[in-house]
Amino acid sequence: MKTRSNVPTSVIVAAAAFGALLIQPVGAQYGSAIGAPGLPWENNRIRLTRFSVEPGAALPASGNQVLVYLTADPEGRMPAEAVWQPAGSAPVANRGRVRLEAISIELKEGPQRATAETPLEALDSSDGVTVSRLIDNPRVVVTKHRYEPIAYGGPLHLHPEDVLVVYLRGGYTWPLSGLWGAAPVRRGDVEVIPANTLHRLANASSDPLELLVVVAK
Repeated sequence: MKTRSNVPTSVIVAAAAFGALLIQPVGAQYGSAIGAPGLPWENNRIRLTRFSVEPGAALPASGNQVLVYLTADPEGRMPAEAVWQPAGSAPVANRGRVRLEAISIELKEGPQRATAETPLEALDSSDGVTVSRLIDNPRVVVTKHRYEPIAYGGPLHLHPEDVLVVYLRGGYTWPLSGLWGAAPVRRGDVEVIPANTLHRLANASSDPLELLVVVAK
C-alpha cells in the first residue's frame, strides 16, 4: 500500500491554485491505493496480479485479461500501454533479454450487466486532457489518459462497479482521498475507485501525468 509522504512546496502551491478553480472542494476520492507490494487484489469482477518473469519463462495461463507491461514486452521492446489477451490464448513467453514486469487484470467469469455503460472518462474532453480508447470489447473498456500540469477531468460522476486506475508515469494525483491533498504515484501503481464513489481524475503536479482507466462491463 502506498503511504502519504511530504509534498514539495511547489506542488502545494500548484494544488492550491488548482483548488481555487473548483466550484466545490470535491475531487477523486479513491478507496484503495495499491503499490506493487500490495498486489494481488480482487473483487467479484476483477482479479489483479503483478508478475515478474525471467527471460525464457512464461506468464501463468489465465482467462480473459488485460496485460500492462511495465518494463518491456515479450520481445524485449518498449511495451504497449495495454494488450487484450482472450481466454484460451497461448501463454505469454518472455523472449527478451531482460526481466519482464507486467500487471494482469483478469476479468472473472460470471453474469455481466444487462447494459454496459460507456465510462465518462472515455469521453473526457476537458482542457489539458487527452484520452484515447485502447480496448473496448464486451468484457472491458480501457482508456489511456494524459493530463497536462494542473489539469483535471470532469464532470464529477460515479460508477456502479469498482474502477481501476493504472499509472504509466509518476507524478502527483489530486486528491488521493478526502477533500484535499496530493499524493505521489509511480509507474505501475494501481488505485481503486470504489463503486458508487463520486470522483474525477486530476493531475496535481507541474509535469504531465499518464494513466490507464479500466472499467469492467
